[in-house]
Amino acid sequence: MLVLSPVFSQGCGATEWNPKGGNGQDTMLTLTRTDNGKSITMQVNDLLLLSLDENPTTGFQWALDGGGGDLVELQSSEYVPAIESKVGGGGQRVLTFKAQRAGIGQLKLKLWREWQGEPSVVERFTVTLQVRE
Repeated sequence: MLVLSPVFSQGCGATEWNPKGGNGQDTMLTLTRTDNGKSITMQVNDLLLLSLDENPTTGFQWALDGGGGDLVELQSSEYVPAIESKVGGGGQRVLTFKAQRAGIGQLKLKLWREWQGEPSVVERFTVTLQVRE
């Protein structure tokens, strides 16, 4: 459960967004690259599906960036090739998280070549999560 970093200030400048339907019954939230920097409100036990462009043939892969919190737990991470992908073509890294407890924190990922270390990071993805009971 090394996913979230605590947030101590609510003035993060991101737009609050709740992707649930009007009835509040939906339990799967889906995020993409366009949601980078947003604030997300979810409930304990909700699932968060994050889909980010990735081309592992380049050596760059998405990975969790930091930790220290336990608001959400990574349930799965898999690479899904594009439907009409050619050799060397890209696809999506699909990560699924489950909200474990109430609180506020940040989910951070980085696109990098792990063996080259931090200088190889070419992109970061961050969302602020507010998990409610």
